[in-house]
Amino acid sequence: MQYYRFIIGIQLNKKMFRLSSSSGLLVDEILNLRDTEKKIGEDYFTQIGISNNPDDLYVSFSNEDKSNTLLIKSDQIVFKKTAIDNVAAVVSDKAHQEFEILWKKADGILSFPAVRRIGMVGELRIDESGKNSAANELVKRLVKINPPEHSGRFQLTYENKRLKNDGSVPDKETDDYWNTIYTYYLSEHDETPVSGKINANIDVQKYYNPAKSNPLAELKKVKSQFAKEKSAFKTSLSELGFSKNGK
Repeated sequence: MQYYRFIIGIQLNKKMFRLSSSSGLLVDEILNLRDTEKKIGEDYFTQIGISNNPDDLYVSFSNEDKSNTLLIKSDQIVFKKTAIDNVAAVVSDKAHQEFEILWKKADGILSFPAVRRIGMVGELRIDESGKNSAANELVKRLVKINPPEHSGRFQLTYENKRLKNDGSVPDKETDDYWNTIYTYYLSEHDETPVSGKINANIDVQKYYNPAKSNPLAELKKVKSQFAKEKSAFKTSLSELGFSKNGK
C-alpha cells in the first residue's frame, strides 16, 4: 500500500496578524524558490490565493492539479502532497524535504511564533474487492455488527492518546503528549473523490506544552514516530484483510 496523500500540519501558539502586510513579499520569495531550488521546480506552484480578512487571513499556493499545496494561515501551516493518478505515489521523505525548504523561506519572512502542535497524515487508498462493496467491507472488518445487505456510506474515526507517566489521560490544553488518529471511509467522500476505493488514514500528532521554538528539529522526531506508527498501522490493515486488495 502506498500513500495517496501525505500532509504536514503545524499549529502555531499564537496568531500572526503580520501575515496581512507581508503576504506580497511572502509570495515573491516562495515563487523565487522555483529558480533556486532543484526540489521546487518551475511548475511546483502556479496558483496563488490571498485573503486579508482579519478573521480569515491566509496565503495559499498550489499547482494546477493540486498535487502540491501550501496553506499559510495566521495560526497554522498545512502542506499537502497528493498523487495525481492510480500509478504514482507520494514519497514521504521527499515531501518532508520540500516542506523544510518552504518552511525556512516562509519563516525568514514571517518569523513564525512557537509551535503548539505538529501532525503528519498518511492517506492510503485500498481497492474494494467487488463493485460497490467498499462500505460493506468496512463494516464487516472494523465493527462487530452484521453488515447490511448494502451500505453506501461508512466512516470510523478514533484516537489513541499516549498516557502520561503516571497513567493519567493527558489534557489537550495543558499537557505535552502524543496522539494518533485513525480514520476509515469511502474514497468517494474524500476531498479528491474516487469510486471503488477505501481510504485508511493515519494522523500522528505531537502536542507541546510549553510550545516549541525549533519546529524543524521537532518535525524530525514526529517523522520518526510516524514511521513507527505507520508500520504498525499497515500490519493491522493486513491482519484485517484490507491489504489483499490494495497497492
